[in-house]
Amino acid sequence: MTEQPVAATEPEQVTEQQLTVRTLLEAGVHIGHPTKRWHPKMAPYIYQKRQKIHIINPQTTLDHLEAAAEYVADLASRGGDILFVGTKKQAELVISENALRCGSMYINRRWLGGLMTNFQTIQTRIDYLVRLEEQINKGELHTTTKREAQQANTKVRKLNNYLGGIKSMTKLPDAIFVVDIIKESIAIAEAKRLGVKTVAMVDSNCDPTGIDYVIPSNDDATRAIGLITGRIADAVNEGRERFRKAEEDRLTADSEIEALETAAREAAQAAAAARHAEAAAAAAREATAKSEATQNGADASDSTEDAPKAEESKTEAESEIEDKTPEAKSEDAPKSDEADSAAEEKPAAEAETKEEEAPVADAAEEVSTEAAEEATPKAEASPADDSATEEKTEDEPAASDDSEKAKK
Repeated sequence: MTEQPVAATEPEQVTEQQLTVRTLLEAGVHIGHPTKRWHPKMAPYIYQKRQKIHIINPQTTLDHLEAAAEYVADLASRGGDILFVGTKKQAELVISENALRCGSMYINRRWLGGLMTNFQTIQTRIDYLVRLEEQINKGELHTTTKREAQQANTKVRKLNNYLGGIKSMTKLPDAIFVVDIIKESIAIAEAKRLGVKTVAMVDSNCDPTGIDYVIPSNDDATRAIGLITGRIADAVNEGRERFRKAEEDRLTADSEIEALETAAREAAQAAAAARHAEAAAAAAREATAKSEATQNGADASDSTEDAPKAEESKTEAESEIEDKTPEAKSEDAPKSDEADSAAEEKPAAEAETKEEEAPVADAAEEVSTEAAEEATPKAEASPADDSATEEKTEDEPAASDDSEKAKK
């Protein structure tokens, strides 16, 4: 029967465990290796030795554990990934359980050389494993021979032993948690080479050099491994919760910002519409004013055009009058000519009459002169004679005027 790969389950809701020195002592975290196997660089973390066994300071362990847990929580809150590594027998089950509980990747069977430094090749094997599992799940291998199906199942089982915990890994992890740095020396070397942070349980026989977050602890006891690993898994869950809340806050803030931007955009559009309406009204008023001005100008031009027409009509009327006047004059010309000829004939007749009467007048004048001479000595001339003389004098200029007119 073909073994089915272990499916990743949703991490359980974990209540953060309150660790104390007594809890660490009960788990056996303080027990180190025999004194003859100790590493001198672990001296700052050793409390004392008892019965040729080094005792690790539990308070130091607690302080370093909390610092490491805080780093892991901060890393998870920023969306970082952590890889749990523990391939020794005591750590296999603990590593897989706690990694699945916090939704992280893990290696609990064997660290494949180049897992991080040659990740491209490892990625191809992961893709091959996923593809085989899909074929098995879809029943595509039923069409093949029994031998081919058995070989495919064997490959899936073998690959799951080594790569089952990292099938979801598409990039290098941001940090690794290691249980035994001596057994997982290759993993430590690759992480150091790639600059990946390491959080590790370091026993009294290990060299803590190159470890970013040292957790001095017994790495052989299953309870101790479970306690430390569980605290790191709790830190991952705590960081994931922070990340989730941060995402919710970010989405809320984005929605608020979007709402504010929408409101501002609507307000700007309304203001633009109001300005457009105002501009349209102003343009309408201006157009109305221009039309009125144009109408007034047209009226003025019409009046101006009418004035020359009136003048022209007046001029035409005057010319017509003038045209009619010569006709009237031409009609009246014979009458005036007749009058002039009559006037000319009248002085001529008067002149002839005067010429005829001249001798008589001369004779009368001579007689009157003689009479006057005779009467002068006797008396003065009477007023009647003076008036007659004046009348005669007045008649002479009139006669001269008539003669001048006749000459003209």
